[in-house]
Amino acid sequence: MKTNRREFIRKAGIATACVCTGLAGVNGCSMIGGISRTPEIMSDSWELDGDSLIVNLDRIDCLRDTGGSGKLNIGGQLNGDEIKIIIIHQREEEYKAFADCCTHGCRELNYLHEKEQLECSSFGKSAFTLSGKVIKGPAETPLKTYSLQKTDNRIIIDIA
Repeated sequence: MKTNRREFIRKAGIATACVCTGLAGVNGCSMIGGISRTPEIMSDSWELDGDSLIVNLDRIDCLRDTGGSGKLNIGGQLNGDEIKIIIIHQREEEYKAFADCCTHGCRELNYLHEKEQLECSSFGKSAFTLSGKVIKGPAETPLKTYSLQKTDNRIIIDIA
């Protein structure tokens, strides 16, 4: 059977798509995606004070309502290390903070309030409880959690 050029290109494209899909399944959340839909907390809404990150809730709409979440990137401001944090407003007056980095491929996380879990933003969709425990892989290591306290309209997160 003779194959023309158009048919060859079509079959090669299908074969390439199949191989890429298979590789994505093997590598899970480390391969595809990685940018969450979590709103960014602007740098004028937080400040560093030693090992404390002070977040001013008056300036952050995405954390105003229960179920909200926001992410921030401290960059190299602390010992030259980049620190990315996701903050969630779980219940009235209850906030939690986590490293915004899936422990499988270091992709950003999304907060799923209705499921009470965090989920990797990539193809593999590792999922974590709100205590950081893995509930669905490919991740095997728990998320880093940060202790925090809320005073007035501020959250103080210990990032040491």
